[in-house]
Amino acid sequence: MHERNVNRFMKKKTIFLVLTGMLSTVVPALGQTSFAQADRQQAVRAEAGAEPSLAPHSPVDAENNQDPEKTEIFNRFLSAAEKGSVEAQRRIAEMYAFGDGTEKDLQKAYFWLSKLAEKGDDVAQSNLAWMYYRGEGVELDKAIAFEWFLLAARNGNQNAQLKVANMYYLGEGVAQDAQKSFYWTKKAAEAGVASAQYNLAMMFDNGSGTKQSSTQAFEWYEKAAVLEYVLAQNTVAWRYSKGIGVEQNDARAAYWYRKSAENGDPFGQYNIGRMLAKGEGVEQDEKKAFSWWMQSAQRGFVLAQSRLGYCYAKGVGVEKDPRQAFRWWTIAASGGNEVAKRNLQFLCRENPQACTPSAVTPPSP
Repeated sequence: MHERNVNRFMKKKTIFLVLTGMLSTVVPALGQTSFAQADRQQAVRAEAGAEPSLAPHSPVDAENNQDPEKTEIFNRFLSAAEKGSVEAQRRIAEMYAFGDGTEKDLQKAYFWLSKLAEKGDDVAQSNLAWMYYRGEGVELDKAIAFEWFLLAARNGNQNAQLKVANMYYLGEGVAQDAQKSFYWTKKAAEAGVASAQYNLAMMFDNGSGTKQSSTQAFEWYEKAAVLEYVLAQNTVAWRYSKGIGVEQNDARAAYWYRKSAENGDPFGQYNIGRMLAKGEGVEQDEKKAFSWWMQSAQRGFVLAQSRLGYCYAKGVGVEKDPRQAFRWWTIAASGGNEVAKRNLQFLCRENPQACTPSAVTPPSP
């Protein structure tokens, strides 16, 4: 970090105005940052998660905001912190931030984070970076934020590595540089960060900062999928179904769509339903297909909602029920599905008694 910016930081005595997201010592696994929003149909790069946040603490005495036992714990941590214990200093920063066992004092929380960061603690460096990145407690300054993230990244902080990659990719607080973004994405990916593995795969896919390679892209997508990264599971499934970067294999496509579906993803639920209905890569089973489509539809996936309308209209995997067909096509149509709109017109022309407003409202449990 440039000496001028270090001095600018170390001279700051601003009280924390908002501490949410500052202390990853409270939530050690920081959220993982990806580069952009995803196109669900093509399973492209997506926002992977939230920035670090502080967990709520147990309530303390309403009158003095202190608890005798917590006060004793605080004093022990403070004594250890003053003797140089890094873990105690982390805990003290948290306790000052929340008034946990002591009076809330955000300046002292800032002080202890600064001491940790000065000593090369990557967690504290990353937390201070988030302060500058988000303008919380200090003036927003993404250039200084980048330098703190870079220090933390060089000290092995995997989430900081991913954030540095992100900032190079977008040109936030630093000149845009695809090759450096690739370098730091790869560092985090090799350390086992699933969202970094997914981003690295996309960079191989697009030839961003590296030579384009569908084969290497697939390998990294699959690594992320094994780590239960749902976007990667959908992407791997789609690539198996199309034979992109890997030999075409419907059974493997169905396997990965099912994994995504079991993780609660409506896109995966819709697609495993589609494969079950057609018997692609799995034994045909219309009832199971209907069940997966129902789960996807209940999560708001419009294609599944339209498909439920068809199932109820034709009796696919469920008994015919024109009123339920009307209900689901109406819901899908309100979500912009053109097929559902056309099917509604046909249904209401052929079976007007099914097209009543009461059919749209789900029955009470």
